[in-house]
Amino acid sequence: MSSMKTSPQFIVYLVGVALLGFFYEPVKSALGGQWLFVGCVLAYLVALRLLGTLIAKRKHGRAHE
Repeated sequence: MSSMKTSPQFIVYLVGVALLGFFYEPVKSALGGQWLFVGCVLAYLVALRLLGTLIAKRKHGRAHE
Protein backbone atom coordinates (compact mmCIF):
# COMPACT_ATOMS: atom_id res chain seq x y z
CA MET A 1 0.00 0.00 0.00
CA SER A 2 1.46 3.35 -0.97
CA SER A 3 1.25 6.34 1.33
CA MET A 4 0.03 9.44 -0.46
CA LYS A 5 0.14 12.87 1.11
CA THR A 6 -3.18 14.63 0.76
CA SER A 7 -2.80 18.25 -0.23
CA PRO A 8 -4.34 20.98 1.95
CA GLN A 9 -6.17 22.26 -1.13
CA PHE A 10 -7.91 18.93 -1.55
CA ILE A 11 -8.89 18.75 2.12
CA VAL A 12 -10.36 22.28 2.11
CA TYR A 13 -12.27 21.58 -1.09
CA LEU A 14 -13.53 18.20 0.13
CA VAL A 15 -14.75 19.58 3.47
CA GLY A 16 -16.33 22.58 1.76
CA VAL A 17 -18.18 20.48 -0.80
CA ALA A 18 -19.36 18.09 1.94
CA LEU A 19 -20.73 21.06 3.90
CA LEU A 20 -22.43 22.35 0.77
CA GLY A 21 -24.05 18.96 0.25
CA PHE A 22 -25.17 18.80 3.87
CA PHE A 23 -26.69 22.30 3.86
CA TYR A 24 -27.96 22.16 0.26
CA GLU A 25 -31.69 22.28 0.97
CA PRO A 26 -31.72 24.98 3.68
CA VAL A 27 -29.43 27.23 1.64
CA LYS A 28 -31.40 26.71 -1.57
CA SER A 29 -34.70 27.52 0.12
CA ALA A 30 -33.21 30.54 1.93
CA LEU A 31 -31.91 32.02 -1.33
CA GLY A 32 -35.19 31.52 -3.13
CA GLY A 33 -34.35 31.74 -6.81
CA GLN A 34 -32.59 28.93 -8.63
CA TRP A 35 -30.21 31.25 -10.50
CA LEU A 36 -29.27 33.07 -7.30
CA PHE A 37 -28.48 29.72 -5.71
CA VAL A 38 -26.36 28.62 -8.68
CA GLY A 39 -24.46 31.92 -8.63
CA CYS A 40 -23.83 31.67 -4.90
CA VAL A 41 -22.65 28.07 -5.21
CA LEU A 42 -20.23 29.03 -7.98
CA ALA A 43 -18.88 31.90 -5.86
CA TYR A 44 -18.59 29.53 -2.89
CA LEU A 45 -16.61 26.99 -4.93
CA VAL A 46 -14.26 29.71 -6.19
CA ALA A 47 -13.80 30.93 -2.60
CA LEU A 48 -13.00 27.38 -1.49
CA ARG A 49 -10.42 27.11 -4.23
CA LEU A 50 -8.78 30.40 -3.23
CA LEU A 51 -8.82 29.43 0.46
CA GLY A 52 -7.21 26.08 -0.33
CA THR A 53 -4.52 27.79 -2.39
CA LEU A 54 -3.83 30.31 0.38
CA ILE A 55 -3.51 27.58 3.01
CA ALA A 56 -1.26 25.52 0.76
CA LYS A 57 1.03 28.52 0.15
CA ARG A 58 1.29 29.25 3.87
CA LYS A 59 2.00 25.61 4.68
CA HIS A 60 4.57 25.40 1.89
CA GLY A 61 6.24 28.61 3.14
CA ARG A 62 6.53 27.27 6.69
CA ALA A 63 8.02 23.99 5.46
CA HIS A 64 10.99 25.89 3.97
CA GLU A 65 11.76 27.94 7.09
